[in-house]
Parts: sequence; structure tokens; C-alpha cells
Amino acid sequence: MTFLPVVDASAYRPAMASVADHAGVWEWAPPQIVGPVPGRAIIAGPGADAIVRCAETSLQFPLDYPAIGDAIVAGDRVALAVDPNIPAIGDVLRGLINSLAAAGVTHVSVVFWAEASLDQLNALRQQLSEASYAAVEQEFAINVVRHAPADRSEHRYVIADEDAMPVYLSRHLVDADVVIPVVMARRDKIRSNDVTGLMPMFADASTVVRQLTSESHSATEDLLGIGLMVLVSADAGGNVRSILSGAPTAIDRELSTFFDEQTDAPEMVSSGVPTADLVVAALDGDVNAQSWANIARAASAAAELIIDGGSIVIWSHVSTPCDPNWQRELLGTSAADEDLSWENDVGGSPDHDASEGESRGELEDRLSTVDQADASTASTETHVDPIGTQLARQLASLCRKGTVWLHSELPRSDVEQLGLAVIDSIEELKHLASQRAAAGVLRAAAFHGPAVDGAAR
Repeated sequence: MTFLPVVDASAYRPAMASVADHAGVWEWAPPQIVGPVPGRAIIAGPGADAIVRCAETSLQFPLDYPAIGDAIVAGDRVALAVDPNIPAIGDVLRGLINSLAAAGVTHVSVVFWAEASLDQLNALRQQLSEASYAAVEQEFAINVVRHAPADRSEHRYVIADEDAMPVYLSRHLVDADVVIPVVMARRDKIRSNDVTGLMPMFADASTVVRQLTSESHSATEDLLGIGLMVLVSADAGGNVRSILSGAPTAIDRELSTFFDEQTDAPEMVSSGVPTADLVVAALDGDVNAQSWANIARAASAAAELIIDGGSIVIWSHVSTPCDPNWQRELLGTSAADEDLSWENDVGGSPDHDASEGESRGELEDRLSTVDQADASTASTETHVDPIGTQLARQLASLCRKGTVWLHSELPRSDVEQLGLAVIDSIEELKHLASQRAAAGVLRAAAFHGPAVDGAAR
């Protein structure tokens, strides 16, 4: 099963015509990798099979690393540390698992960031269980799990940080023979310059908060001996464009070759940093892109490009209400004591004042819960995602500073009570755009900023 796009440019681009008539409308695509890199896997044609073959090939020709068949010992247990925002994620994983199975791997743990939804996990479990791994002659098992930051039983101690505080990581990663991170390419790398995405995404809740509020970070790839990772990039439509495997240092070098791929829009900005007084940040792509975490990421990316007094429109098809933790953060805001302008935020930190006057300890108390020793208490209702809380706080801060409009499948009243304005239709977007002098569009906007940004930086 391959998820089809649920948001594409045809849904919102016509509304920008009124601005284009008297000014310019730029479009910015997600970052891409260019240049003659040996072994790069570019999607060769449409459909799920092309993505599966591309993922298989990427592990057979990695950068600065042996082919997977030469690097894996038969019987190894492999953990894939996975970014849940990857388009067509089931097809990408099938291709990677095909190559691992052919190399003699006996067990694969697919471990997702804490923001992955239960619906996504269940769909992937079914998809991967139904896949045929013809090359496997030995016993073979696939385990799909979601990282649980607040469940201490799901972690292993790995090191003490610079403040002598313990650092715990997911036991599924620490106990594996080989760990392979699988992450999306983003314009800004995951904060802490950990290109693998392991830290803070797979740390315990307390470590996550310290990572997000401190400039000191642990080198996770060294702790776990990460020699190989997989980088997936998206095109402007939020579809898989390329899958590149290699050593983290090689992938890090390739990140510097990112560029903005032009679309068929003649107004496309191909270089530099554009600005506008209306930015439409669209969650182009499949159902994996339609999440509250990506709404927050898109809004933060757009805030870097908006001029004073401008507005942000998030064009999504999110249909699931945000969880209670997000509701607390969004409902707990008040515009009365905030400066309702974007002044000084362009190119800066739009959420900087979110933690003003708050100590690290106070922030830690607010972003995490007491670590739980008993795994039985980590039910669906008590699932804690401190990174999600941080994203919710960033979105709440942006709503206080200026107007953030949301197009979604949710009832208008449910969205408005969270502090966001609502755009229900293309006609409403046309009306809003007609009042603006200049506008821009962030295509696949969730990939234009970091996966998570700290409250202080």
C-alpha cells in the first residue's frame, strides 16, 4: 500500500494569482542534493516499486561505506531509527529491509520518533508483515515500535553528559548489533548538529529537555558506533525524490550541496532568502505529512520569511485533533501580554521569548513527566513526547505574535479555540491573498526547518 498525496499545489496555487497580477509570488521547494555523487539513488519512475528499488540500491552503494552485504554479519540484529515524516515510508522501509534480509540479518527493529501516531504504526505493521522477503532463508522477524521518552524501562544508560547528568537512549537501539538512522533531508539540520537524528529524538525525557535548553550535546553517532545512515529527500510535491545512504560524515558533506529545485512556476525563487507579507506553508505530500508537529514546523519555517505585519497560512489536510498536551500549550497562551508583531523575528528565533524568565529546571518540569519505572504505566493515554511539547510551545508563541491561519479537515470552532485563524476554502485564501502586496509559498513546508529547535540557542 502506497499513500497517495493528500495535499498538492493545485489546491492552493490558483489563489495566489491575484497577488501575481500586481507583484511577485515566489515558491521555495525543499532542499535537494545535487552533483555527481557515486551511488546516489534517484527515484526512477512513479509507483511503489520504484521507491522500493531505490531504497534497496541505496544500501548496496553507500557513500564512504561498504555495501550492506559486506558490512553486515549474518545473524546481526539491526535497528532502523526512523523519522516518521518520510513520504511513502512503508515502501522506503520495504526496500531497506529487503537489502538487510538478503545480507543475512535475522531481526529488524523499526523504531520511530515519539511523534509517530498509533494509526501510522498499525498501518506500517500490516504493510511490512504482508511484504514478501524472498531472499530470506533464515528465521526473520520485524518489530515496529514507537520511542517512549518517559518510560525508563525502554531505555539504557549510555553516558554522563558534560553536567554529569545521565544520558539514556532507546534500548531498541542500544541493544542492536547495528543501528541505521533513516531521516528526512531538511533545510536546517536537526538541532545539535546530529545529522543522524538520534539525539535528542531517541533519548529519555530528561535528556531531551537538557538537549533543547543547552548548547552542549553528546555525539550520539560515536556512542552507538553509527557507521551508516540513510537520507531521504522530497520534491516540491512532498514525494520521495532520492534516497542516499552513507557514512554520517559523508552525508553531512552532501548536506552542503542542497539547493532549491525550480518548479514549473515562472515566479520561482531559485536562490537567496525570499520574504513576503503572506507566506503559504503547504504540507504537500501524503498522510504522513499531515500532523500537528508538521503544522508547527511549517509555521516556524514561514515565520523566518514573513515581514512585519504579515500572515502565515498553513495549508494542510490534518483531520485529527491535537492531543491533550498540545491543547494545554495552545489553550494556555494569552495575547494580552505579548507584542503582536513579527519585528525582530525574521532570521532570528521566533519562539525565543517562550522560555524567558524560565529556568532549565522549571522548563524540564513543564516539558516532561516523572520517569516511569514500570512499563505498564506507559499506556496510550500517558504517552509523553517532550519534543512534541516543544513544538506546541513554538506554535503557541507564533500565534501570540501574529496571525496564523490553518486549513484543515477539523471543525472551525475546534481550531479557533486553539488560537489559530481558519481558512476553509480556496475562495477565502484568494480573498486574503488579494489584500497582500507580495506572497510566497513554501512547498512541502515541514522540511524547510529543523525537526526540532530549542527554546534557547
